[in-house]
Formats: sequence, C-alpha cells, structure tokens
Amino acid sequence: VSSSSLDSRASVAISIISLLITSSVILITRN
Repeated sequence: VSSSSLDSRASVAISIISLLITSSVILITRN
C-alpha cells in the first residue's frame, strides 16, 4: 500500500509541476 500511495503522490506532484512549468513558459513567451 505504501508503494502505491507513494506512486500516486509522485504522479500528482509531477502533474502539478508540469502545470506550473507550462504556465511559467506561457507567461515568459507572452512577455
């Protein structure tokens, strides 16, 4: 169970980081 929970947390963290990166890139390109 611990491994599955860690995997889920990792996937969520990766998704959030990807969203932050994409948003920052869009802002930089707009500027």
